[in-house]
Amino acid sequence: MDEMKLYIMNCGSMITPEGNVLASLNTEQLKLVIPVPVYLLVHPVQGLVLIDTGFRYAYLPDEMKMNIAWSPLQGIRVQIERLGYDADAVRHVLLSHLHFDHAGQMTDFPGAVFHMRKSEWEDALPPSRPDYFEADYKDAVSLRFDYIPEGKDHDIFGDGSVISLATPGHSKGHSSFMITLPNSGKFLLMMDAAHMPQYMEETKFFADSKDIPGCIRSVEKLKELRKTCDHVVYGHDPETFSKLRTVPDYYD
Repeated sequence: MDEMKLYIMNCGSMITPEGNVLASLNTEQLKLVIPVPVYLLVHPVQGLVLIDTGFRYAYLPDEMKMNIAWSPLQGIRVQIERLGYDADAVRHVLLSHLHFDHAGQMTDFPGAVFHMRKSEWEDALPPSRPDYFEADYKDAVSLRFDYIPEGKDHDIFGDGSVISLATPGHSKGHSSFMITLPNSGKFLLMMDAAHMPQYMEETKFFADSKDIPGCIRSVEKLKELRKTCDHVVYGHDPETFSKLRTVPDYYD
């Protein structure tokens, strides 16, 4: 693999529920429909690198499924295969955190090395927030993990192509990512440190977080970093997502 590419996949859509961290953007007339993005990086040395693993529809409680739009064709393995790659060849999986819409398909990639912050397990272990589903990760303890150092940014492959950014607050071990491509430049993937642009300006969206000061510090950090980036991708922003090149298109 001698050409670096970044694919952006939508692994399903969710209608934000009442009480959700995004609920303040909802009205009685409109429920916000948000994408669940997953990223596939084709790295010239490291091979296939997956960033997050979406949700697993089968694990969702029945009461949640009525607010989820999903097709089997949106499964991550299916999307990778439809791009012409071997899903079993995924060598690395980077996890922003373990909430259900980011960690649901972990066990579909048993041959990969998983990169995350170990402190994230502490948030995920019961009793935990309702957006952690134990079914997502209870069998993942058998996978191979390379833990990212706590509290600091980390160059995953040592070549500057993928930087894990320490952005705790939304969860204890949350990571955002900076991806540098040869032609398209730098991508700042906010992940859930900032679901939408509004999170960069208004702290009310962090009201249900366990660590509101941490959320604010992480957003201030990301505000500075976005000045140096060519592309900013918010965690679940439908407007931003609609303007991105998504599969089968890509950035290089």
